[in-house]
Amino acid sequence: MELGERAGLHPSYIGQIERGVKKISLETLRKLSTALKVKISDLLEEETIINKSSCWEQKLIGIVRDRPAEQQNMIYRMAKEALRTHSARKTR
Repeated sequence: MELGERAGLHPSYIGQIERGVKKISLETLRKLSTALKVKISDLLEEETIINKSSCWEQKLIGIVRDRPAEQQNMIYRMAKEALRTHSARKTR
């Protein structure tokens, strides 16, 4: 949803692109690279994307990248607490 908003694309369209259902135009590729703050060539190089970080890491980075430091810190604390709570539930 965040990526779609930043790129000016509908979230369901982003999902279709991610699943490989839709082919995209060069203009859409440009919008995505701008929204992700990466070069178009980085999006086209499969090996580079895989080596840099996982899809989930990219999504998380996309969510927090442009937020103020205070919000980034809050998101980090919330994620850490959610993982701690989840781990505690699994051990019960």
